[in-house]
Parts: sequence; structure tokens; C-alpha cells
Amino acid sequence: MSIKDTWNEWDTTKKILAVFAVCCILAIIAVVAFGGIGSGAQVKVNYEGPYTGVIQDGNTIKMIRGYGNQTFDLESDNDDQIHTQISKQDDSFEKLEVQIIKNGEVVQEQSTSIPYGFVSMTVN
Repeated sequence: MSIKDTWNEWDTTKKILAVFAVCCILAIIAVVAFGGIGSGAQVKVNYEGPYTGVIQDGNTIKMIRGYGNQTFDLESDNDDQIHTQISKQDDSFEKLEVQIIKNGEVVQEQSTSIPYGFVSMTVN
């Protein structure tokens, strides 16, 4: 019995599952081949209030506005300089914490608890 004969005997559900399984395997191979999960750079904002800011990585500038904890994925190479400035948009004394992460490791971290305060960081 050949693969072609087996394929022809399968119903549509089995064929869909087989194609899905092959796609999953190819996706895993692609993730491993291109540096794995957790590579690249991110800016993580930990704050339970409103904030705005700017993130610059390489030639890309992102204006951000958020509320609550968020992680922003960057398109930078590991050699690119990353600059970020994040500002609290309220008068609370709660802590705003910002982290720059490269390859899953925190490379720089700053915080402020000042009302309408901000943090500014640059890493190479």
C-alpha cells in the first residue's frame, strides 16, 4: 500500500488533521531556525495606570499609549541602540517600572513613583 493509496482512503477530517500537523512541524522548525522563542528585544511597562511614551530601536520610532502592564516587541537587531521614554499620565504615587529586554534577559530597568513622572533609558 502506497502513501497515495492511504491518502485516498482517508476522509476529509483526517486529511485536514494531517495537513495541520505538517504545518505545526514546519512552524516549530522555523522558530528554531530563526533564533527561537524569546529572541529579539522588547520594552516591558509595568504600571496599573495610564502612560504614554516613545520607543526608538534602530530606524524605527513607536509612539505608545497604554494602560496596565504591557510588553512591546521590537524589530531591532541585537546590535541596535534602543531608547525609550515612558511618562505616567496621572497623579498617583504608584510605581511605573520599565524594562528593556534583549534575548529574554533584562538589560536595563528604571522606575519612578512621582506623579506624572517618567523614565528614560538608552541601551546599546
